[in-house]
Amino acid sequence: MRPARRRVGGSGSLLGVVVVLAVAGAVTPARAGGLYLPTHGVRPLGRAGTFTAGGDDPGGLWYNPATLDLVGNQGLLEGALVAGSQSYARVDSGGNALGQIASGAPPQGIPTAAAAFRLGRGFTLGVGMSAPYASLPRYRAAGPQRYSLIDLDGTFMARIEAAVAYRVIDGGPHGTRVSIGASLQDMLLNFESRTVLNGCPGTVLSAPEDPQCDARVRMRLAANANFSGNLGVHVSQRIWRAAAAVQLPTWVSGQGTIQAGIPTHPLFRHEDGTVKASQVGDQARMSMRLPWILRAAFEMRPTPTVRAELELDYEGWSMHDAIRVVPKNVMLTNLNGGVPEYDIGPMTVWRGLTDTVSVRLGGEWDCHKWLTVRAGFGFESGAAPARFLSVLTVDMPKYMFSLGLSFKPHPMWRIDAGYAYIFETATTVGLQATPSEQNASCQLAPIRPASPCVQVNAGTYRQAFNLAGLALSYRF
Repeated sequence: MRPARRRVGGSGSLLGVVVVLAVAGAVTPARAGGLYLPTHGVRPLGRAGTFTAGGDDPGGLWYNPATLDLVGNQGLLEGALVAGSQSYARVDSGGNALGQIASGAPPQGIPTAAAAFRLGRGFTLGVGMSAPYASLPRYRAAGPQRYSLIDLDGTFMARIEAAVAYRVIDGGPHGTRVSIGASLQDMLLNFESRTVLNGCPGTVLSAPEDPQCDARVRMRLAANANFSGNLGVHVSQRIWRAAAAVQLPTWVSGQGTIQAGIPTHPLFRHEDGTVKASQVGDQARMSMRLPWILRAAFEMRPTPTVRAELELDYEGWSMHDAIRVVPKNVMLTNLNGGVPEYDIGPMTVWRGLTDTVSVRLGGEWDCHKWLTVRAGFGFESGAAPARFLSVLTVDMPKYMFSLGLSFKPHPMWRIDAGYAYIFETATTVGLQATPSEQNASCQLAPIRPASPCVQVNAGTYRQAFNLAGLALSYRF
């Protein structure tokens, strides 16, 4: 007779734990708000990310494909560094202050390559490959934050894009020009993460954060066919430009694997302390929705050498309401205590994000025929409500200050440099009187789903970023 087993599902299941990491750590490829920074590209970096109306090089692919009509034949190579500074002073579920910890992740390098080709008859083709500007946190494996995240080492993301712009109306040098554009995108994702969960079932009497029940988990996820697109329109006259673009939603689905460490609790061990329990199966499918983005911008050019752009973005993060996971015959076996097997069933992980608004102002001045200087300022609201903040999902209201310049050693060549400092409003999350998945971030406990929520995200969060980049463009 086959031994009895227990089937476990719901938001606290083992693969739900891991997929939360996959989503929160890498869920927003090719997005500005929510979990990524509100700018992309070295030249836009110096303008605080204002490029939807003023874009006139291949980097405009990221913002508005209609701007390709202004580019001509041009190639672009960029490299940027994103250095994040994240700290967390946790208060545990018993109300004890555990001291401040800081992420030790190195700066992230972000490459970009793009090109535009004038096809004639009003058409321009654009192609590019890049990744969103982000920093991947890394913490101590035994730190007080371990129930939310250890690290995201090994994660890689890229967006491949092809776009076409068409000039609908050509009013000449002093008339109105109207262009439209559309792009097709594919987001490539290879994701890895580590976290710690409570591996003890409800039959075990233990403290909520008993180290004997800690189970360290590593998740790997590959998702290489996640398609989306961007639609844009651009209207220009001699002294002004207006534009709007819509980044379409992305439906992400991928195959994942999981490797779970075995807790040191006697439930999982032989009498001599050696490991008895084991994991059978490691496959699961994950699916989720990434939001749409609406961009609108207006640029003034009061003189031939001065440009100033105001941009407003609205990002629909509320549609990213849940992550859905379907394990494939995953179970824990050979446990002590008379229940030798625990099945892991389908689950839904609720996210609770809200829509964000970003307002940015940037400009540039051609102070010499071979030198241009830039500056900008921006604000973006946070997507994560305070009650759901954790080191896995730190997204608070952001303020951005930026500077940049261009050097033109030849009419066909341009070298760009940009720098921005982004800081987020420090936020303190209090302990809930009655914590639940609706008002707090709970300890992940895959085989004790009926247990009360143990809040693991109380404390104070601080985060800031330094961004810097260099770019080279060539007209041909």
